[in-house]
Amino acid sequence: MPSFITRKPLKHAEPEKRRRSSPLWRFVGKFFMGLGIFVFALMVLGLFSIFKMVGEGQKHEPLPDKFVLGIALEGSLPDITLQNPFLAQFMPPETSLLDFLRSVNYAKSDDRVEAIAVRLRDGGYSLTQIETIRNAIVDFRKSGKKAFVYTDDFGGFSSGMGEYWIASAFDEIWIQPMGIVSLTGLRIEEPFFKEALDKIGVEMQTERRKVFKTAPEAYLRDNMSDANILALRAVMNDIMDTMLTQISESRSLDINTLKQAINTSPLLAEDALKIGLVDKVGYTDEFDDRINIGYQAEMPKDEAKNDDKTRLAFVPIDRYKIEQAKHLSKDKEDVKVAVVFVTGAIMDTPQQSSASPLAFLVPENIADAQDIANAIQIAAEDENIKSIIVRVDSPGGSPNASETIRRAIVKARAKGKYVIVSMADTAASGGYWVAVDADTILAGKLTLTGSIGVFGGKPNLAEMWDKIGVNWQALEYGQNSSMWSSNTGYNESERARLNAMMDHVYNAFTLRVAEGRDLTLDEVEQAAKGRVWTGLDAKDRNLVDDLGGFEDALALAAQKANIEDWHTMRVAALPLRDDPLSDIAKMLGFPVRSAVPILPQMFIPAAYPDAIVTAPPLRIDF
Repeated sequence: MPSFITRKPLKHAEPEKRRRSSPLWRFVGKFFMGLGIFVFALMVLGLFSIFKMVGEGQKHEPLPDKFVLGIALEGSLPDITLQNPFLAQFMPPETSLLDFLRSVNYAKSDDRVEAIAVRLRDGGYSLTQIETIRNAIVDFRKSGKKAFVYTDDFGGFSSGMGEYWIASAFDEIWIQPMGIVSLTGLRIEEPFFKEALDKIGVEMQTERRKVFKTAPEAYLRDNMSDANILALRAVMNDIMDTMLTQISESRSLDINTLKQAINTSPLLAEDALKIGLVDKVGYTDEFDDRINIGYQAEMPKDEAKNDDKTRLAFVPIDRYKIEQAKHLSKDKEDVKVAVVFVTGAIMDTPQQSSASPLAFLVPENIADAQDIANAIQIAAEDENIKSIIVRVDSPGGSPNASETIRRAIVKARAKGKYVIVSMADTAASGGYWVAVDADTILAGKLTLTGSIGVFGGKPNLAEMWDKIGVNWQALEYGQNSSMWSSNTGYNESERARLNAMMDHVYNAFTLRVAEGRDLTLDEVEQAAKGRVWTGLDAKDRNLVDDLGGFEDALALAAQKANIEDWHTMRVAALPLRDDPLSDIAKMLGFPVRSAVPILPQMFIPAAYPDAIVTAPPLRIDF
């Protein structure tokens, strides 16, 4: 009789059982088990030794009486570091945007801090974080203290627009003599796969709501549609207008001069110096001397010796933020603000992963709707939590998953919590769906949001199978039984049902926006049709309440929780990370996922044949 566990006759299990019970087999098993335990123990002991040394290294002597706060910027910072509590006991987490904002704010009134010196490197800087970092530096300079920035180059053999945009907020911009200032403008790219799909015999069959829902065009066209060009051109103009205006004001440069620099970039360091894009061309040691000479000039002459005893120390932000932590409340009951992160494609991953054979190929950066909803519920049920920030950086995903998160926000508000949605670079389509019922929606000026629309469909692989000589045969029961099969196209009945689904999702989406934002359906429709907007345009259409970055969301959350200064408040960051072994493996450089190809986010519809509420798959180089 077959076993329903092994699906093998029981007689096959007996030899296996006898083999495993033999002395040799037991010895081999115990040997390898013992070896594994030994190796694991050595790894744990080694880790604790490393943690101990690092921890002891953090026990520095008191900070100097006078110093320069040194900051290394090498790309976008995490808003808040979500480190496992286990590791946090032994090793300080990486510097986050919140750490940066707290440290720069505290340095304004810290008499020991003479200036800020930033080492800026090329990196993938977030549009919304660029503005947040710039605002913090501009605010610091209002204290009368100076901020200096040094870089080897701006972009080099790539675009350096983002890096220069940040640097323009400083008093002095330094660049290495061999550096390049690559202000080559802005480029928005989208891939189109129709010709490639035609060659291999794949036909994408989709329906969408509505004309500006351009995400499926990647599979259906060879180029951008007029609607797509119109929407993306508006996005590009908003980005460039904001960038040029802020750089012009900070550097006292005419906008036409900046436009000419863009059209003649990349520029050599000396050329950039001549037109006022940078202030100094020099090396890092000269940069250090410049800061100290400025400090020496303010000292009494009998003290100004410009030697090692009177030179300013450079205190890194990693050290300085430890001191700032002393000013944070230690009482858990004082944690009155929770931050819940919605980052990546919004999916109901357990359900959808089990339904798709391609689910293992989707990007690692997935926002698990149930985990996020649970995190919001945890914050809602905590009596100490007064306000919740839902930090959204997502192009959308599944409507069902987005609805799960939206519903959690509704329930949190019903429990008396003040809910703020803070939009990062992208909060579009499903990323906007989750936001509509918040008390306040804050978007960055250049956040990509809106995209109120839906598309869905499937690839028809029938021609591909014919080309390679694979014949599929099927037995059917039901008029729409082949609806979810990729081996055939939609019949008339199935296409009608697909359209009914698209109408249902689009109508539900627009209704939720109308109810959440207190708009008429006609007003929503004017802002919808699948069109993506910048935060600037979204505010004009009442899709968001105000423009502001993460720091503005923190300030508002503190106000609603009756906290005087958000810089010193503790926050609860959710969802919690509860896998220390995964964190340890990552830290040691070990892979934590199997080495399989990871599909770009634009291919999620191929892995999940479902209604999709997501923004177009574009790439912005700046």
